[in-house]
Amino acid sequence: MTNGFTPLEIRRQRRLTTARGNLSLPGFTPLEAVEQPVRNKRLLSGFTLLEMMIALAIFALAAIGVGGAIVSVQQSWQKQKASVNLINSARWGLEFMANEIRRGGASIIAKTTVASDGTDEGIKFRLPGVVSDYVFYWRGNGSTFGDASIIFRGVGSTLSVANSSSKELVNLIDGANPIFSVSGGLVTIDFTVKKGNSSFRLKTAVRPRN
Repeated sequence: MTNGFTPLEIRRQRRLTTARGNLSLPGFTPLEAVEQPVRNKRLLSGFTLLEMMIALAIFALAAIGVGGAIVSVQQSWQKQKASVNLINSARWGLEFMANEIRRGGASIIAKTTVASDGTDEGIKFRLPGVVSDYVFYWRGNGSTFGDASIIFRGVGSTLSVANSSSKELVNLIDGANPIFSVSGGLVTIDFTVKKGNSSFRLKTAVRPRN
């Protein structure tokens, strides 16, 4: 016997030790294999506070970047929408005037004076079948005849009468150049609209049919 063990007990102890060694983690002794789960216990306990704070900081930076991109795209879309609305409104006014002038009589198309920077800023004409009243288009003079950034339409025997029932056709007019000109029966309409940093020039020439 060795240390109080019989030869049979010694062989059993060796076999048990061998079995435990086979069940241990690769590269570890049986004692280290038993201690290893205790050492790796922190790996199973989740993230530390510092790791969570770092992860949240990274997420916040990513969210700020995405949010900034969305705001930038939205602002760009709003600007483009405003520009499209400005163009569409000005085109509608231009086409309305062109169509109505085209119906007027060539012999009665004439400039009408609206005191605005010393230029003639309007025209008048009669529609077929109308013998007394004129249709007037004019740019306001910043006073009696309306805002200087607006083209008005009115009907009456004089400009003053037409002004009393005027309607806005085009607004946001920019510049002081004459808008209406008449030459050889041809009426030219030329104006620029501006809003913010966006400006657009529209021009057409119309010859009355009658």
